[in-house]
Amino acid sequence: MSSDSGPVVDFFLVGAAKAGSTTLYRILDTHPQVFMSDPKETNFFTHREIGEHAFLGKVPAVSREVDYQRLFEAALPGQVRGEASVSYLSLPGVAQKIARYNPAAKIVVSLRDPVMRAISHHAMDQKLGFCRHSLEAIFHSPSRYPDHFFQYFDNGLYCARLREYLSVFPRERLHVILFPDLVHRQQSCIADLLSFLGVAADQLPELNLRENARSVPRNRVYGFLYQRASLRSLLKRVLPAKYRAGIQASILSREEGPVFERGFMQEMYDFYQDDLAELADLLGGGPVVLAETSS
Repeated sequence: MSSDSGPVVDFFLVGAAKAGSTTLYRILDTHPQVFMSDPKETNFFTHREIGEHAFLGKVPAVSREVDYQRLFEAALPGQVRGEASVSYLSLPGVAQKIARYNPAAKIVVSLRDPVMRAISHHAMDQKLGFCRHSLEAIFHSPSRYPDHFFQYFDNGLYCARLREYLSVFPRERLHVILFPDLVHRQQSCIADLLSFLGVAADQLPELNLRENARSVPRNRVYGFLYQRASLRSLLKRVLPAKYRAGIQASILSREEGPVFERGFMQEMYDFYQDDLAELADLLGGGPVVLAETSS
């Protein structure tokens, strides 16, 4: 795939899922020196995998390069162009595709406590009717629920995918955001991101972030409407992102997370123990703190 046919995308926000990518997308979309794709998630570099995988088939994807490039044609001279597809951290082989498309691309990754990420992802899918199985059943029977296990638990094994990005991009072109920093140190977190992208960090938008409580349908009627993929796809085609965000806010409400037994929580943390221990060494810095506690 060549980038000669149109504008090159300068940076990619690749996930992780349920780790603040939508918040980051909306903040970047308000910056005058940044142009973000609409839709947020093009899934261009994973469209084949999404098309072949029944479970991922619910996710819209741009499949033609000409259509992908067209998403960025309205960018003004001097604006940096970006997109935010969380499937780029979920699926193997994406880093190599992005590197072939733009070897000078910058990669942004937001990482969340993998257990809390799994709980949040599963609870949202349950409310939307995408999953009817308990998180405990999925965790204890991965061979019986392989798609769901991938969605909730494999997606929290960050090291394998990060290794792929670091194999084709130098460390200085990978910017890692830790979810607790996004929640509790918002101004400095966003300022660091803007500096990494090479845009004015003093043009920060007004931030009104809160701990990432899950959004769930307000009632069964709204839940039925929200899980209609065809309806969401239609809205994405005809409405700009800022108007869709308003509709989404009217349909969804905030809800406290479920409480699991301590033993099951420990089982989940044990599952991620080795991966989390490797994360600090892989990123070449100090301890990676993902615990979601207030500061």
